[in-house]
Amino acid sequence: MTRRIAVGSLVAAVALGAGSVVLGALASGYGPLSLRPDPGVVWLRYVSGWLGAAWAWGLLGMALGWVATRFVPAVLAASAGLLVAVVSYYVAKSAVGVTSGVDWNATRFWCVAALVTGPALGLVGHVARRPRWVALPAALVGPALMVMDVRRSAAGPSRPGADLVVLAAAAALATALVARVALAGSRPDGGGRGIRTHDGL
Repeated sequence: MTRRIAVGSLVAAVALGAGSVVLGALASGYGPLSLRPDPGVVWLRYVSGWLGAAWAWGLLGMALGWVATRFVPAVLAASAGLLVAVVSYYVAKSAVGVTSGVDWNATRFWCVAALVTGPALGLVGHVARRPRWVALPAALVGPALMVMDVRRSAAGPSRPGADLVVLAAAAALATALVARVALAGSRPDGGGRGIRTHDGL
């Protein structure tokens, strides 16, 4: 993994972890960071919710595995990225005044969760980067996470507009991934079959 990719991965992890909290504080109708009195900034609240959703964190782990060119860096990058995101999230909550201090018990719990799920997400993302039909199921895990999370949260507060955006994004992502494989397979070299690569798998 190059230094540029490593720095970009770190920035993405911090942005995801802290972004949900900071945007939530900005969108709120009250508090020192509020941009507008009650009801606040509704669309910004939706963005905050998306960044804090389970599917967004899952996609982060997959994306970090995708950009790694070998198996071990993919697993390490996904795990480290999720750890950074977790710490950033709880530090941000303390910084904006949501909590009186960093909730270290919750931080430790979710850091363990990151270490458990990170390797699997990194592996899936690493496999998904190959433009081949055999790797397509791994690539479609991302859109599937988005759909499953929307269905799981359907029992919570009603937010049909936000959910429709996520479902539309999942459909667009799945279409793009299928088209990517189809286009690679239609090339004379069969999408790179027979060409030596440096993938770790």
